[in-house]
Amino acid sequence: MNFNMNIAIVFAGGSGKRMKTHGLPKQFLKVEGKPIIIKTLENFEKNPNIDKIYIACKEDWIDYLKEEIENYHISKVAKVVPGGESGQDSIYNGLKAASEENPKDSIVLIHDGVRPFITQELINNNIEDVKKYGSSITSTPCYETAIISEDGENVEEVPNRDIMYTAQAPQCFYLGKIVEVHEKVRKTESKYDGIVDSCNLMRKNGYDVHITIGNRNNIKVTTPTDYYVVQALYKYEKDEEKSQKELNPVIEKDIEDILNNKINFKKLENSTVLITGASGMIGSYLMYTLAALNDLQSYNIKIVALVRDKNKIPMYLKGRPDIIVLEQDVCERIMFNEKIDYIIHAASPASPKIMREKPVDTIMANTIGTFNTLKLAKKNNVQAYLYISSREVYGEPYEGQEKFDENTYGFVDPLLPRSCYPEGKKAAETMCVSFKEQYGLNVKIARPAHTYGPGMSIYDGRVQADFLKNVVNNENIIMKSKGEAVRTYTYISDVISGIFYVLLNSDDVAYNMADENAKITIKGLAELLVSLYPERGLKVEMQIDDDQKGCAPFKLGIINSDKLKKLGWSPKISLEDGFRKTVEYIEKEAQIEQKN
Repeated sequence: MNFNMNIAIVFAGGSGKRMKTHGLPKQFLKVEGKPIIIKTLENFEKNPNIDKIYIACKEDWIDYLKEEIENYHISKVAKVVPGGESGQDSIYNGLKAASEENPKDSIVLIHDGVRPFITQELINNNIEDVKKYGSSITSTPCYETAIISEDGENVEEVPNRDIMYTAQAPQCFYLGKIVEVHEKVRKTESKYDGIVDSCNLMRKNGYDVHITIGNRNNIKVTTPTDYYVVQALYKYEKDEEKSQKELNPVIEKDIEDILNNKINFKKLENSTVLITGASGMIGSYLMYTLAALNDLQSYNIKIVALVRDKNKIPMYLKGRPDIIVLEQDVCERIMFNEKIDYIIHAASPASPKIMREKPVDTIMANTIGTFNTLKLAKKNNVQAYLYISSREVYGEPYEGQEKFDENTYGFVDPLLPRSCYPEGKKAAETMCVSFKEQYGLNVKIARPAHTYGPGMSIYDGRVQADFLKNVVNNENIIMKSKGEAVRTYTYISDVISGIFYVLLNSDDVAYNMADENAKITIKGLAELLVSLYPERGLKVEMQIDDDQKGCAPFKLGIINSDKLKKLGWSPKISLEDGFRKTVEYIEKEAQIEQKN
């Protein structure tokens, strides 16, 4: 017997009276040559978390629907049953059929056959919320003012729309519970009188229901206007997808370079990989790489993306069936109950502004966040856990100390608020090796130096970001210090290659990764960027700012990456090429945004 099934219950019993379709049920109206019901079913078909589909259909149209299901190769449909006199009757018929063949602890997603815009993300989020809360009602905040009028002529009340939501579908529950409530109600004389949906049904019977935020495009086709809107939305999405699903050529070349390394990617086949901080520059590139392995090598990697704001995930990665999005703070208990094989913990504030204004948040992400992910790794007995640390753990070099290898350290003043970042990273590293020692966890630590490239925010306050912002805006570069500090900037694709070398090819714990050939002073970097674009006529100006609270309070030493190089890693992108690529990416994205 199968357990923990995820089942879609799709009801499609509508007649189309309000659509004025002359007898053709609205679910069979075509958009882009395909019936609306088929477009709806395809979204469940392609989601790897959906195991079965049950459909309640207008009885006279069951044979027709079955033919369409066969024509469009919808393989997950377990049964098509007749609809009922009302929507709730139809839902019950679908639920009853599912309950006869599946365990009570299965999760059911009750969905309108004429809501074709349900997304993969929404399906996944609903399933996860049922696991967390026992129910999930897809809803959106009210964007227009609602009024209450009993006679239909006079306004009696204008409720506060800030606390009002519009219920949509799917509406999701455990199979046994929702069937139990339906059968209880069906025994009453009134049956479904006054009950408009499953949310209403459960609330009237004393159950709490949880809101899962949906999107406004998830509309239900009820009237001719809705049908025209759906057609327009599909055209818009098709045009949008064409522009957004074409990966920026800079990133596309970077991913190609990453995959051309001698990394044992085969280890990831048929695995589940959880990435924290997945919307950041490093996290996004990790997802690009895993997605490419699925697309090019059919590795069947399930990617679990933990983010604080799901809207910040790159458009190219949204809606993929192989990506599950967890929207939460890494400092909270991670609510994911499926087996995980690898964890890459990349969530950490890197902006000097955040370090200055929110030192507590900064250190918590690296300590509590690391503890939470390590506990999850231990629970799952993962094949490997990788923590993305920083070269800042080394602190300030002692006199005469030129380079740091993985077992030499300088000095960090713990009484400086800015030390929240390096001290948090150091504490997290100690926590990692403690889990290794006490529980035998296979932990890895990567220490990249000054990562830059596509996906970095030009507004995060780091010096390289400020300089890039100046260049793309055709402004002179403003130096706020003398710029004597030395940095080793490492391009993002080289960092990602290094991370995978450590995760999949290494036997030891900690590895530095820095392009020592890209060693340059901050002033030198400013001058380099100006020199790359002589046609822009830019200059470097000095405007010394005494407020350097967000900047590293110590001289940063150079880290030695010989240990990583022995695994086969070597940086391939020069400083000049890396910053050219970054500027090209930023300007290309700006053009797309202006066009849209």
